[in-house]
Amino acid sequence: MRFILLILLVPFIAAAQPTDYSNSVLYGERNGLAELPDTYRIFVDRNGDLYPGQTLPDSLVSAADASLAKLYERRPDLFPTAQPSFAAYQDSLLQANLHVINRLAANNTDVFAFVHGFRKPFRPVAGGRTAQSEYLLLQQRIRNAAPDTTRPFFIEIYWDATYDCCFGFKAKQNRALFQLFELQAQRHASVAGYRLRPLLAGITTDKLHLIGHSLGTRLVVTAAFNAYADDVAQELRAEATPGQPLVDICLIGPAIAGSAFEHYYLRGNKELSNQDNYHLSIFYNRKDFVLKKRVFIFGPGPRRYGDTSLGADRRRSVAKLSELFSEVYPGSGLSPYRVSIGKSHALRHYSGTEEFRTYLGGLW
Repeated sequence: MRFILLILLVPFIAAAQPTDYSNSVLYGERNGLAELPDTYRIFVDRNGDLYPGQTLPDSLVSAADASLAKLYERRPDLFPTAQPSFAAYQDSLLQANLHVINRLAANNTDVFAFVHGFRKPFRPVAGGRTAQSEYLLLQQRIRNAAPDTTRPFFIEIYWDATYDCCFGFKAKQNRALFQLFELQAQRHASVAGYRLRPLLAGITTDKLHLIGHSLGTRLVVTAAFNAYADDVAQELRAEATPGQPLVDICLIGPAIAGSAFEHYYLRGNKELSNQDNYHLSIFYNRKDFVLKKRVFIFGPGPRRYGDTSLGADRRRSVAKLSELFSEVYPGSGLSPYRVSIGKSHALRHYSGTEEFRTYLGGLW
């Protein structure tokens, strides 16, 4: 109901682009996180740079415009390393993370990587559900569906999806939240996806499952192929994409446009031309108000303030994507799932459907 009211109050006038990063989600202070079996966590900043294992004061990360690169330049003493540059330091973190992941997951049959969506605070706050709680429930549902012979391993990815509270009756604040999504969070997702390619591609497994929700699907698709390429520099577009024997891509309530798949076969600096190792599943809800951004004739609609038309199946977006796959990508698998969960956009509601259980049952 609250989302319905805010939609009615959102004016359709563009405002100035935000110039600060005060709404960034910071991961420098991660003390007190409960350890989970067969689980590894990855934290990245707004530029897709990896957080180190040691604690960094969030106040200092914030003062550096939520950028680890800027903080490294200002306070190198916070990063004990023998590396000659921040880029080299990041590469050392990448290799260290991959070493641990591949060691921990050596006896696991499947690796699942989770990617949360927009407005996910790291710590519980009023008006926001954390990604940690959503990830935990998703883990439980996958474990329950997996056969006894399967031992899944989970990678939880935490990225700077920004956060501000809350949608309500103030038109100015509602507009600011929509613009936070459009002008900052979308780019953060794209950059993080491209930057995480080497990590995802370096995981040793026969079956890699990438599960993204909401705006997290933008991170997933940019990690998998050259979508939203204008958001990043040319050198990032050339990064190799995951090449495991099976890469299962699951987009839940995708806050993206169907046009993102126009370059589905362009992966890194290679053009795919034979049988695909990817399989794509899409869960969409035509009544999802977060994706529709509209009540009756009121509201900006899914194409304004960042195109979210695919997840809402606006103007047959899903059918058009199926046609694109049949005509242009015949060697690639696509499984669309239409769910009926009312107006909800919550991951826990999507993943609690019979359609999601059907998807899980088909993985093994």
